[in-house]
Amino acid sequence: MESLLDEKFLHQLETLKLLAQKGLKGRNPGIQKSRRSGSSMEFMDYRKYQPGDDIRYVDWNVYARTARLFVKQFHAEKDVILHLLMDKSGSMAAPAAKFLFAKKIVAAISYMGLASQDQVGISAFNDTVGPIRSPERGKDVYLSVLNYLSDLEPGGVTDFNGALTAFAQAGHKPGVAVVVSDVLAPDGFKEGLKALVLSRFKLSLIQVLTPQERFPSFKGRFALSDVETGHHQFFAATKRMKQAYVEKMTAYIEGINTFCLGMGIDYHLADTGASFEDFFLGFLNSRHMQNAMGRM
Repeated sequence: MESLLDEKFLHQLETLKLLAQKGLKGRNPGIQKSRRSGSSMEFMDYRKYQPGDDIRYVDWNVYARTARLFVKQFHAEKDVILHLLMDKSGSMAAPAAKFLFAKKIVAAISYMGLASQDQVGISAFNDTVGPIRSPERGKDVYLSVLNYLSDLEPGGVTDFNGALTAFAQAGHKPGVAVVVSDVLAPDGFKEGLKALVLSRFKLSLIQVLTPQERFPSFKGRFALSDVETGHHQFFAATKRMKQAYVEKMTAYIEGINTFCLGMGIDYHLADTGASFEDFFLGFLNSRHMQNAMGRM
């Protein structure tokens, strides 16, 4: 099966992972280190020996020099689960390039997580959640991720709030969650995002839109058809109408951004008219994602 991402871009992701690992002192993608001592093999510090300590961790070289017993302490490792929630509703199919762009985003984030030894799970949603790909780790899992994405087809109506709330309440272990959607949700988007935040997910939202959705170029009289409901409506593409549309769409996007900012949610707009590689590298270089990579 042809990969969604070419080998050159995957190598770029590997380089970014290594740079993030070096640049975030005391943090490592894939492993979140606490100040608790544990059984990881990465050395943290020494402390004096106390009765009952495991003698396997006594540093005998230090004892030979000082005649005092010290035990080594190590960073405790915490597993991080990366949950990717991908919108597969009918609106994501218009045009097909939008759904492909979303698949590439999910594939790239999955690859980064798997290369960092995170557990990566994927859930598609429209008005319900499914199919679900349970979290797994290891780069050898990437091919099955591509197979999962290849099998996904857009369709059905959008229930953004209902689907994300159901996911939040389903008992999934909290972790880093990334929602990839056009957020063209008739019933709104706030309650679904709130439900994830209240369920202690560290949340990012990537809104995927086409240039035509943001700045339509229609001329003359035409009919629009809702790909999810089949509803038709006729329009005359006057200059005033197109200007009003652009203003409303811009206000809607700004409203999502403002809401996310207030809730501590990382927000990114992905325009399918731009280069995917440029968008994704910018997404990874954002301050919030650098912090997230440090948590992961």
